[in-house]
Amino acid sequence: MGWADDLGSPPLGLQSSSLADVRRLGPGETAQRALHAIPPSAPILLHFDIDVLNKQEMPAAYFPHADGLSLAETQELLSTTMADSRLRIIEVAEYASLRDLDRSAVAKIIDILAAGLGRSGR
Repeated sequence: MGWADDLGSPPLGLQSSSLADVRRLGPGETAQRALHAIPPSAPILLHFDIDVLNKQEMPAAYFPHADGLSLAETQELLSTTMADSRLRIIEVAEYASLRDLDRSAVAKIIDILAAGLGRSGR
């Protein structure tokens, strides 16, 4: 999910959702559709790339974007995904600690992940 466009690549059986999809369908529904496309027996690795967030709310990304996901959208998207019992691994990428000297951005990331884990009952 994130900055995906149809690039004319050959079909690989992978589903991609754009930021426009997330905004149109809502983060929870977008996550549910992505989860539904994954085989029931498949384990899930959640890759949380900080770069997809709006730079006003998350300036501690390596490549911040003016039009990215809000923290609220991210919370709903990740909480829905993290509630799935197939989730096995969560990885966080593109956090730039040198842009977060007061550690307020990493605190937001931790809050989002903790809320998602709390919702999942883990």
